[in-house]
Amino acid sequence: MTGKGKNFDIVVPGVAHNRMANGILGLLCKQHYLGAMDIAGVRQPASSWEHYIAAPDGPDEEGRAFDNKAHQVLNELWDFYRCEEGMMPRAMQVASRACYKLVADMLYEARIQAIIDYKARIEKVRIYKGHARDIRLTWEQYLRVPPWWIANDYPCWEMIEDRWCAQEWVEMHEAAQQRRLLIPGASHHQGNRNLKAYAARYVCELISLF
Repeated sequence: MTGKGKNFDIVVPGVAHNRMANGILGLLCKQHYLGAMDIAGVRQPASSWEHYIAAPDGPDEEGRAFDNKAHQVLNELWDFYRCEEGMMPRAMQVASRACYKLVADMLYEARIQAIIDYKARIEKVRIYKGHARDIRLTWEQYLRVPPWWIANDYPCWEMIEDRWCAQEWVEMHEAAQQRRLLIPGASHHQGNRNLKAYAARYVCELISLF
């Protein structure tokens, strides 16, 4: 897979791209977030890649229309990358599989980012993700800091807040906190790198110690 367009470097074997495909896919999932939709007869926020698959598509900025929102996200990825000849079916399969986790992470990270933004904008205090995970805002505080990808859909943002403020969610969150405290050190080190890129970076850091 090679990159094209402004701010994208050419990918060659063994060299990591400055902007990973997963990062672009994540941005596209946010850009095309569905908001609230009818799911099993109930109006609720879209929360999975299956919802993108089920949602009809409208024309994008270039007038292109696809079968559904999932296809729009996957096809717009190729505005930033080129695929090796004959590899498109495989590339689309891999990208689609990645989107299942990206959409789930998008909603999880929305709460963390809302806390960071509230502390920075309203309280003028800078905090980081590790600290933000252990903080809960009130419903009214969350309301003031919607993420950019849902800022024009306050009803949907309110539904998402309702989940975070529900007693059932609070209990589940506190139980997860206790489990995390039992883990020695960081829970993971890979970040947004794929396994190959993480392994290469790890080897370079290990070599530098000698």
